[in-house]
Amino acid sequence: MEKVLHNGIDILCEDAAFAALFYGREDSIISALELYVEEIERFNSVCGLVSYKTKNELIIRHILDSLAPLGIIMRELQTAFPDLKEQAQICDFGSGAGLPGIPLAITFGKTAFFTLIERIPRRVNFLYNALALLSLKNVNIFDSDAEKADFQFNALCFRAVSELNKKFTRRFMRLLLPGGFIVAYKGLYQNAAREAANFSGVNTKIISYKSPMLDEERALLVLFNA
Repeated sequence: MEKVLHNGIDILCEDAAFAALFYGREDSIISALELYVEEIERFNSVCGLVSYKTKNELIIRHILDSLAPLGIIMRELQTAFPDLKEQAQICDFGSGAGLPGIPLAITFGKTAFFTLIERIPRRVNFLYNALALLSLKNVNIFDSDAEKADFQFNALCFRAVSELNKKFTRRFMRLLLPGGFIVAYKGLYQNAAREAANFSGVNTKIISYKSPMLDEERALLVLFNA
């Protein structure tokens, strides 16, 4: 596990934005990610968190893949909020096992505060256990429907939504600050482009990225709140 995680992090550090967050905190980030992987393994069968066959697959397909677009997200935040002096407020909707929110929160550190929205009780319990184990101070859990949330974010991200449409995203635009954006992790670029076509009149962006040691196409669909 340690070798795969370290190799993946080395690849991610080729992105200057990722490297800027990582260097100087290497030991704490790696240790936290390793503990998080072990916690998922411990509770996955009980809580139904993620699908994987081996520990290496868990790391590559879920942990490293969650971290892969971190530099992109950071640059989009800097562009959208150039005068932001406090922590960026980021939401992970339908967090499940805490993906991508927990790996991102571990790496972002004090520069961002994450709210994990998850309503399934067994997964909520897992998230509380994981946060306690990892001593994460920059993460909060909202264990209810997103419609009941009365706060706003600079960015909202998720990995597990099959397809975006106007009805779905309308629920979440109200959770964004002016200038904020939704980041949807996608696979094929053409799928992201097809979904982007659903949002005429909405400022969208499709960004391709590489996920370490995963020989599969990856793209982000970014939707901006005017």
